[in-house]
Amino acid sequence: MTFKSLRVPTLGLAGLVAMAATAGPAVADPVTGLINPTPVALIPVPASAANAQPGGVFTSFDISFADSVNGNIFIADRSNNAVDIFSGSSRIFLGRAEGFTGQTGNNNTSGADGVLTVTSGGITTLYAGDGTSSLRIYNATNPAAPLFQQTIFTGGSTRVDEMAFSPANGGVVLAANNAETPAFGNLFSTTGGGHLPVTLTTTPGVGIQVPASQGGIAAGGMEQPAWNPLTTGGPRSGFLSRSWALAGPLTQVGSPRSALMAQCCKPRLSQTYRRAASHRGGARRPDSPLPGTATC
Repeated sequence: MTFKSLRVPTLGLAGLVAMAATAGPAVADPVTGLINPTPVALIPVPASAANAQPGGVFTSFDISFADSVNGNIFIADRSNNAVDIFSGSSRIFLGRAEGFTGQTGNNNTSGADGVLTVTSGGITTLYAGDGTSSLRIYNATNPAAPLFQQTIFTGGSTRVDEMAFSPANGGVVLAANNAETPAFGNLFSTTGGGHLPVTLTTTPGVGIQVPASQGGIAAGGMEQPAWNPLTTGGPRSGFLSRSWALAGPLTQVGSPRSALMAQCCKPRLSQTYRRAASHRGGARRPDSPLPGTATC
């Protein structure tokens, strides 16, 4: 499970992370549609040596990810230049993976950013994007002391952000350089169903883009992807949401206007695009091939 970024006010010397649960039946706010959870714990966030905030406070984080196998929660902590690891059951701070850019004053180059983990065979591999257009990979089997393993640069100049994992074909990670112009997605092959070594399989600096003929624009961004193992018409499809500003009296930034599907199909797995129907309705366009092909 993945959660989007927030910037939080100063919460004491070290800062606090709130874990929440819904008590009783979930009731959505009639205006926003959001469910207001009930806090069950406030967990202190210790300051790292890299924390440059006054008093070592915890003021900024990005994606958080809950590992459904080991029950731990991983948070991209920009204040401490790290990914923090918390126990979802005992509700305590366990450790952190360090070495990220932290808060640079520019959201596009700050890190850590997107986060996900893969736990199988007794191994937890942590993937986290950084503000240097790079994917950093750690062995987080021991959450108290994650071991840095590998950095892969994706050829851009800004952060590697939202990502998703598919166990198909040996394991594939899809991650977005969403602050580039144009934004592009990256595919990484893994070993043993999500672990090291990891290889970038799309072209650095190009990756997967939405062609102009299918509604892509240079100023468009990319948001959270998700893999669907049971897509109609063939398994192993990934959906990567597109967002951009809509002109008009009510300009909307980040509107889910269309989606990019990187569909992996058959041996060697050529890529295809499909533009989803507009959120306002409309028919899908037929699939169009990606200029060139890439393994998935």
